[in-house]
Amino acid sequence: MAKDESDHQGFPEDETASGQGRRGKNDDAPGLSLPPLTYFGLGSSEADGARSDEQLLVDLQHPDWPVRVSALKQLGRRERRAPLDALLTSLQDEHKAVRAAAARILGTMKEDIPLAPLLTALYDTDWHVRSCVVQALAQHVRRVPLDALVYALGDQDETVRAAAVTALGKLGERAPLDALSACLHDRSWMVREATVLALGDLGERVPRSLLLRALADNDTSVQQAAEDVLGDLAGASLQSRASQQQSAKDTFLPASEANVFHVHEEHTETSSHAADGSQPLHFLSRLYNVGRAVRPMGLSILIGMLLICVFAILPPPLMAPAESNHIIEYAHYHDIGGKSSGITWLDKGQFAWADGRGAVQIASAVAPQSMTMYDTSSTILDLTRMSHSFYTAELQQGSVRLRKDNKQTILAIPTSSQIPIASFSPDGHYVALALNDVSAVTTISIWDTATGSYLTSYTAQQGTITAIAWPPRGNVLASVSVSADHDGHQSWKIEMWDVRTGHSTLAQEFIPYLSLSQTVIGLSWSPDGMRLAYTLADGVIHIHDRVTLIDGTYNAGNLTRGDWRGAIAWSPDGRYLASTNQNGEVQVWNVSGDNNDGQLVCTYMRHKTLVDAISWAPNGSVDRILSTDISGNLFVWDVKEH
Repeated sequence: MAKDESDHQGFPEDETASGQGRRGKNDDAPGLSLPPLTYFGLGSSEADGARSDEQLLVDLQHPDWPVRVSALKQLGRRERRAPLDALLTSLQDEHKAVRAAAARILGTMKEDIPLAPLLTALYDTDWHVRSCVVQALAQHVRRVPLDALVYALGDQDETVRAAAVTALGKLGERAPLDALSACLHDRSWMVREATVLALGDLGERVPRSLLLRALADNDTSVQQAAEDVLGDLAGASLQSRASQQQSAKDTFLPASEANVFHVHEEHTETSSHAADGSQPLHFLSRLYNVGRAVRPMGLSILIGMLLICVFAILPPPLMAPAESNHIIEYAHYHDIGGKSSGITWLDKGQFAWADGRGAVQIASAVAPQSMTMYDTSSTILDLTRMSHSFYTAELQQGSVRLRKDNKQTILAIPTSSQIPIASFSPDGHYVALALNDVSAVTTISIWDTATGSYLTSYTAQQGTITAIAWPPRGNVLASVSVSADHDGHQSWKIEMWDVRTGHSTLAQEFIPYLSLSQTVIGLSWSPDGMRLAYTLADGVIHIHDRVTLIDGTYNAGNLTRGDWRGAIAWSPDGRYLASTNQNGEVQVWNVSGDNNDGQLVCTYMRHKTLVDAISWAPNGSVDRILSTDISGNLFVWDVKEH
């Protein structure tokens, strides 16, 4: 089965026996290299042996991942229940094989287990871990939120989608027929086959037309599954009817009249079928049985004749929900409850944000569902994800706090300000904080996200910091400040400074900052960290080259007036800029420097209020943009270059 860059079946190059894993230089020691089955938590290894529970718990802390996997396997085979705390800790291990093994063992537990860690693991970066997690959730499906399993239907990996379909098939009356029916058009035969079997488990709830369409699938495994399910359903229906008739005869007829009734029933079978409306089902069952009898002589001809009749009366098939059209198109919508913050992509298809209610949400670019990871009582200033944990910068009870997974406070800085600014670096390892205390010097400080250690700071021009922009590459940050003179006239400054030294990169210039007379609406570094794009209140887009100190302008012919909220963002390849305007539109501009430079590529007009955040999907094959507005609407949409 094909996997993308982030989803792999074997050992990745950086995690082979000769490589160095994330846990340290001994993470994949040559002497502990295991075969692929052991990597997936199957098979056995020489490391397996008779060890006590205490020894195995110690092994779970071993620096080498094969030892940790082996310990989990042995704990899972014990008659006694494996320690739940140890399994939940292993579910957050640095190595994917350990996380997958932990999820698999959690799925074998019959008693109720905490679901929150498994729900969080649905967003693991490794496909095999996600698949094991879905299978584990399927064992506790009655307690699992429906949205979580429906969300997994949009996973990038076919194995995960198939597992989610199977889990939904166990829900009975709760199973979402619309979502399952759409999976009959999945691009993977594995998912389509699992969908047919799941629909079969739902019995009479499922319209036969869905299963009849599956008979026309281009994969023989799906066709065979549809044949078997239809036959089983027809047989079950006949058996149920026969049982009902026998019960009715036993109830209403004397024993002496039963034989007479039976003979009469044989002669009136056709008319009775027509009267009670079950003729189509009996016809299908008989046709299916005839088909099995003549299969060696031409079952395909029989099925073809049946399909001609069926498709002549059936409505058009459902459209696949997860396929992206490379056009300007509404894709998915989410209500984010007011102004959002910290929109961050977790991979090519998943993203997270903090909504206006202080909750951390996760969603997929290929499914309309979202999931709340946790709620806070704070105002979340920014959000990032690092090493399977969420870190938030929050304003709460007179302090700016750096918190991990809503459980651990890493840093707390007292402040009297109600307008602090926080911005995590692209990799999440650092956070820049500007408290904006009225009585204090305007300072931006840099902190280590994981440890809360202070690293450096920059004393900005006097005023209030309104925005901070980290570059995808390099060490030069940009910040915007606004100040007012004695007459109340405001001025804006853009400063650029090196986070390693805390010194301005424009210190040698006559004016060590970009001085502006209008509000800076949006600020964004190019992917190479060499060009800074910003939008002013008049709607003009400026691109400042950090080397040449030359500004280029775009959208100069469409001027607006007044202060308004907006955003600007570079495409991952640096060839396009997405910017907002005063009408709530998102415009994509060509800034590649070629013959089409300066051309307006497209305009997205679904938002009805001002757009306050834009984010491009990272390195995707489709140019996908996520945008939010001040009314709390989030749209994910695709762009095509014209």
